[in-house]
Amino acid sequence: MKSSTRQFLAAVAALCAVGAAQAQQSPLYVGASAGASRLDFDFTGQVRALSTGILPVTRASLTDKEGSAYKLTLGYQALPWLGLELDYVDLGEFSNSYEFNGLGRYTRQGRYELDGFNVSAVMTHKIDDRFSLHGRVGAFRSTYKYSETGENFPAFQPSTEPPTHRFVAPDLKATSFSFGVGGMYSVNKNLSVRLEWDRYARIGNPVDNNENSNGKFDAVDLFTVGVVWRF
Repeated sequence: MKSSTRQFLAAVAALCAVGAAQAQQSPLYVGASAGASRLDFDFTGQVRALSTGILPVTRASLTDKEGSAYKLTLGYQALPWLGLELDYVDLGEFSNSYEFNGLGRYTRQGRYELDGFNVSAVMTHKIDDRFSLHGRVGAFRSTYKYSETGENFPAFQPSTEPPTHRFVAPDLKATSFSFGVGGMYSVNKNLSVRLEWDRYARIGNPVDNNENSNGKFDAVDLFTVGVVWRF
């Protein structure tokens, strides 16, 4: 084989090796995580603040402040220590119960559903070739859903009030601050395992006599374990 042919083939092989290396080091990655969410919400205090007039609130509680949750991630590694991530986050469902009395007795059971998209900058610090720690800050565009059912027992009969109550609030969309910390273990060059805590702050509006004011969450915490795949 001629020397020029060998050099050409060697150059082609070198370019193929560089292309393969670049393909292995694609800045794009995807992830999926699942875990539990926890609501920080003074529902009792917000409802009792409205307990005035002829129908005072006699009982109010957050009956379920923890839920199953997950998130799906699309990421871009802009720098070795800095990534940009877009997450779809489903924070699960939570529920409440309250009752007001006066001219009758009225029971209510409410349900919250919360999901949305989170955009964040992720700063990574490597411990060694396998372990790393990271922190994130970003913004969460949430969709807050609320509905409730109940029963009405008016004091005077006959009554024009229906015996059952049902209410579905319009979806409430808002943008709030988010942040979190986590750790990651690299199984190999493509696959990693993540453990994370994320917080989504100040979602919703304080309870009021308004169909979009069904409760303000001080925070929703998300605890997840998941995997990341790098192309």
